[in-house]
Amino acid sequence: LDAADADALCQDALDDFERCRQELVKKGKGDLAAAQQQHNYRELAMREDLRCDLRGTPSLTSEEGVERRNRLRQNEAIREICRRAATAPPSQHREGNYGLWNFDLGGPGAPKKALDAGAIGSVIALPGCAEQALHADAPHIYDGVHLPGHYYNCFLYGGEASNEPKAGQTGFVPGSHFCEACAALVKDAPRNV
Repeated sequence: LDAADADALCQDALDDFERCRQELVKKGKGDLAAAQQQHNYRELAMREDLRCDLRGTPSLTSEEGVERRNRLRQNEAIREICRRAATAPPSQHREGNYGLWNFDLGGPGAPKKALDAGAIGSVIALPGCAEQALHADAPHIYDGVHLPGHYYNCFLYGGEASNEPKAGQTGFVPGSHFCEACAALVKDAPRNV
């Protein structure tokens, strides 16, 4: 990935965040930077004080910057990692998967369709925000059967966060994609995990 693209995407998100923050202050709805926001909006969803998700905002969706967003969304290395992670072990019974004739999938002998890359969003964490509790971004489809993932998030750090380990990069727990590992992990955990 191009560091300049990451930094520019980060700046786009921060610019939109600042516009949202100023608009909320102007309307008397609180100040995100002062941990005074309690509402969620289509473009802005609060995680906790001083941390929010930002999506569908002008800088993240406009024609300006679409090329760099597409370079990220279509990055071959990222797409290959996701493709491998989403591929189930081969089966000697694939020919019995007749549902693959539906939806223009080409039948059991056809190659799998390419993964779709969704819209780019951002998580904004302001200075002073607390550590996020350990959490999963989505539920497993089934509790007792381990399947390949059905969607993946790509975390990209730009700007100052990419050079500062204290900036709060996302932590990943090895094995946490298995329900059994998560059950053991949270068995005696404090309530905020």
